[in-house]
Amino acid sequence: MSKQKLNDYINLLQDEDLIVDLSDPLSVKHEIAAILKTFDRKKAVHFKDVKGYETDIFGNLCCNREFIAKGFEISVDQIPEKIINSFKKPVTHKIVSGGSCQEVESTNIDLIRDLPILTHYQNDGGPYITSAVLIARDPETERLNASYHRMMVVGKDRFVARLVEGRHLDRFYIASKELGEPLNVAAVIGGPLPFLIACSTSPGELCELDVAGGLLGEPLEMVECRTSNLIVPRFAECVLEGELLLEFEREGPFVDVTGTYDRIRDQPILKVNMITHKEDFFYHALMPAGNDHVLLMGMPKEAKIFGAVRAVSKVQNIVLSSSGSGWLAAAISIKKSHPYEPYVTAMAAVAAHSSLKRVIIVDEDIDVTDPVTVDKAVIERAHVVDDYQVIKNIRGSSLDNSGIRVDGRVLSSAKLFIDATIKGKKMLFETAKFPQ
Repeated sequence: MSKQKLNDYINLLQDEDLIVDLSDPLSVKHEIAAILKTFDRKKAVHFKDVKGYETDIFGNLCCNREFIAKGFEISVDQIPEKIINSFKKPVTHKIVSGGSCQEVESTNIDLIRDLPILTHYQNDGGPYITSAVLIARDPETERLNASYHRMMVVGKDRFVARLVEGRHLDRFYIASKELGEPLNVAAVIGGPLPFLIACSTSPGELCELDVAGGLLGEPLEMVECRTSNLIVPRFAECVLEGELLLEFEREGPFVDVTGTYDRIRDQPILKVNMITHKEDFFYHALMPAGNDHVLLMGMPKEAKIFGAVRAVSKVQNIVLSSSGSGWLAAAISIKKSHPYEPYVTAMAAVAAHSSLKRVIIVDEDIDVTDPVTVDKAVIERAHVVDDYQVIKNIRGSSLDNSGIRVDGRVLSSAKLFIDATIKGKKMLFETAKFPQ
């Protein structure tokens, strides 16, 4: 099976009866989002009749680890190693001539008219594109970056885009702003599955396009944009070519992966200069705080953490906990060989994923995918004074609002490491069993 097209993955899900086809006319304002939430973790959804649009919508495409594993023809427990290997053996993308993503071109832009952009929750600031991957070049080095950024419609041809401080696109934009120039960007909607996963990985100095090639096992095929020196996946459903202006507007409210509203900030305006798409393109919807949001953000981080911690301990399994919205908290099981190993493991995890707020280390007999079992290990095996370690004044996540106080103060970030491994006689802590 080819993996250069998102349609290939969709066809596989359809063959496995993992997609619900809906023919009832539904609105892009709240109705489609509510349906996506209903089927979250269970089924992908195909909306065939979108009120006011001829374009179909597909959503929940990555809302279950089993779906993603099937897309790569592997088992769920092989996903971390698959991602780690794509870092070790990236495959350089290649530029080809011609692609279905440019079958139709338009410079007569009206975003609400042209695209079925969803308004998700009751108090959202407006319609948001949440599935878009923005591709840009560093104005100083020419290196490419591809990463997810939410975009709220604020005009016929304008979004306000959220750039997370300190990350690559934000740094590219600052460099461009210092030159007094806007930054060219291309927003890709409906790229292939390996591209969707790779663009969540934050692979350091590697290019996400080459990580996608590593996941594919072959070069990701790219075509040159019509209005800039950028490149986009050849078979993407839709591309918005534009530029991040030196203008700002308030962005939000927006429900982030935690299921709560993020802070409202001044963010750059993204002006769209051209839309290109397939003749029969569909719109890829990604539900904020849905499980595809959680997994696309978290799974690549789990792989990075796994790679980091196994260099310092015999790690058995790792999960970014649902209590931390698949982002802020981790549970890691290890085969402990030294009393200090849990803390070394926790520090390695934080080094790999700085957004972690809490790391729980448990023994190999604990199933880290079961939060009740992990919590039981914490209660029974971790001493509140000796086995809880707080690290103060350390970088945290912009999603962690716990430090905000009524008087306007914002406390500096901190992290909690809990050593919930056995320190005494095993007989006192292990669950009793019947003889075999």
